Amino acid sequence: MSQIKKIMGLEVNPKLVGALFTERLEKTLRVFCFYTNGNTSQFDVPAEENTDNMHHFFSKLKMDATCSSVIVDEVVQGRIYVHSEPDHWLYTLLSTPGNSLPPLNADLCNLPWKTCWRSQEAEILELGKPGKAVHCFAIRTQISENDAHRLVKDSQAFTNPVSLPPKQPYRWLYLNLAIVLVVLGLLIAWTTFYTFKGNATKSAEAGVPLPVIADQTVSYYVLQNRQISGPYSVKTIASMDTGGLLHSNTMCRAENSTEWINLAKVISAPTPPVK
Repeated sequence: MSQIKKIMGLEVNPKLVGALFTERLEKTLRVFCFYTNGNTSQFDVPAEENTDNMHHFFSKLKMDATCSSVIVDEVVQGRIYVHSEPDHWLYTLLSTPGNSLPPLNADLCNLPWKTCWRSQEAEILELGKPGKAVHCFAIRTQISENDAHRLVKDSQAFTNPVSLPPKQPYRWLYLNLAIVLVVLGLLIAWTTFYTFKGNATKSAEAGVPLPVIADQTVSYYVLQNRQISGPYSVKTIASMDTGGLLHSNTMCRAENSTEWINLAKVISAPTPPVK
């Protein structure tokens, strides 16, 4: 069995500390650290032999040695002042790179926060867990009514905010997507029907030696890539084919007919003489 090791010292880099809270309980000094990368740590140390060490650490954070807590402004996402009869509370939302935060609005205090550290001065709240879509920490402290009004006024905070109900953009997205799919399905079915009908007609006429010749005086619809356009004149269709806009398997249908013929039979027909 391995021996239990005793930690003789623990040093914390003050440059990485975003928030620090301490509380003395008789002979024990409880410490909670929130770091700028979003990690946390908490530990207990003997109070008497660590008093000077704690004051030295406070001096590196540029704070009064008589204080027991500090929050660096760089990690503060925002604050919300809450009046919950008969008390007043201050929520300080802590932000770090890489963490996804909840919306900063009037519903912040109603989120499912879990207390992960508590002292007589403050509570450390955690929302979610590391790796989840939303994960962050908040500091909740109780303040007096006078302090609440003074802090709101001094900070020029937005007063009496009301959260708007969340929008539902996906509802309209799904509806529009369904409409597009239905229209696309109808178009594919309609195109497939007339394509097979044209092929069946050509197969039935395979034994007849009479070729199908396009009428140059009639405009034609063009079917390509399951899309129908037109009507175009034969001259326009020939120009489109010369310009590389049409494929060899493109089908054409006379404006006054329901039968589809190959593009080649349209553009190869003799042009009527100009009178």
